Amino acid sequence: KKGSVELIAIENTSNQFSIPDALNQGIAKATGRILVCCHQDIEFPKGWISKLSNQITEIEESGPKWGVLGTFGIGTDGVPVGNIIDRGIQYKSDNLPCRGQSLDEHCLILKKSNGLKFDEQLGGYHLYGADICLQAQTLSLSNYAIDACLYHNSAAGNKLNESFYQSRDAFVRKWKRNHCPLAVVQTTCTIVQVKSGIASRIKYKYIKQRMRKIREKTENSKIFPTLDMKSKPMGYSGRFRNKMFDFIECQPKKTLEFGCGEGHFSSTVRQKYEAETWAVEIETQAANVASKKLFKVICADVEKALEELPERYFDHIFLFDFLEHLTDPYHFLKRLKSKMCDTGVIVASIPNIRHYRMAIEYLIDGDWMYRSAGILDITHLRFFTYKSILKTFRELGFDVHKIQGINKSRNKKLNLLNVLLFGKLKDMKYLQFVVVASPDQNV
Repeated sequence: KKGSVELIAIENTSNQFSIPDALNQGIAKATGRILVCCHQDIEFPKGWISKLSNQITEIEESGPKWGVLGTFGIGTDGVPVGNIIDRGIQYKSDNLPCRGQSLDEHCLILKKSNGLKFDEQLGGYHLYGADICLQAQTLSLSNYAIDACLYHNSAAGNKLNESFYQSRDAFVRKWKRNHCPLAVVQTTCTIVQVKSGIASRIKYKYIKQRMRKIREKTENSKIFPTLDMKSKPMGYSGRFRNKMFDFIECQPKKTLEFGCGEGHFSSTVRQKYEAETWAVEIETQAANVASKKLFKVICADVEKALEELPERYFDHIFLFDFLEHLTDPYHFLKRLKSKMCDTGVIVASIPNIRHYRMAIEYLIDGDWMYRSAGILDITHLRFFTYKSILKTFRELGFDVHKIQGINKSRNKKLNLLNVLLFGKLKDMKYLQFVVVASPDQNV
């Protein structure tokens, strides 16, 4: 049916299937014309399907048949292309949609009538995106990177393991037999030399060196920061925060959330705890959506909202990635105390400027580049570390019940260095800290 969407999930938590195998199972079950094959760590913003539809229309109007679409990949000139937010950093290239030689596996879009399938002989979890793009090329179908931004919540610090090399060897054997149109295949994370010979080896080394330079350049030039919250990627302020429920220590009755977006979190609090949920949101469109889900939504800036809020009323106040956007978060927290009842608590998540990736950027690379999202979001006006969070809340008269890091890095080098330095770097593992605090009754 036109306009309808079917969701097919392949249960693979025990890794009984390779990804090509699992995706082919989904393709076999699918009844739609367009197939979106994605990883489990993808988050589609509101309106994404409409954007995808518009991009497909634009491509099909231009004439050539298409084989595979993706939101990020490598262009025909070897430069990264697409539009994606990966681990809080947005990469966006110009002139989308544009043709690509390979597309990243996090999200691949196929047309069912083309009959393309993922090669299960590759096994594992690697290079099936490059492979299906090559399949499309051999059928005279073009591949495109498109302008349909989504969130890729990938784990940091992943390394190419033995599974990759097994898939790579199978990939090379296959495309040597099948006369690969490319001597060297470039993907978003690696380069594979398919054809043997001195010329191919020279090209491989050249592309590898160029790829390193492009990656450094991409960190800066492909990021388009903006101070206008309205031009943030779709869903920026309304992303669901499941982890925050772990920090609700007692039954909420009257809650207040600042920067609620479209009210996803507070609406779940309302349903789960039957709480009276208030919220503050400065963006009119998001506030209108939230107002249909919550008890009361105030659409105003912080100062005006504080004037409207009742005194000594709320038992839970939620500040998720909010304080860093304020010009004076200290004055705000002081005033917020008067809105809390005697048993009230604040649950706040705050980005960690001492995260190891940031430390590398400003200590090693000597750079401080603002971005569209993440720790160095262009709208962040204040920055915090583990120690400064503790100090801020305690000096403002709060009793800190808990402070805990979330979104932990699995970087092995950092872990080893932390051990050698007797735990001095343990706070650098975390992208954010969550603090649970209440007014100190003795102050």
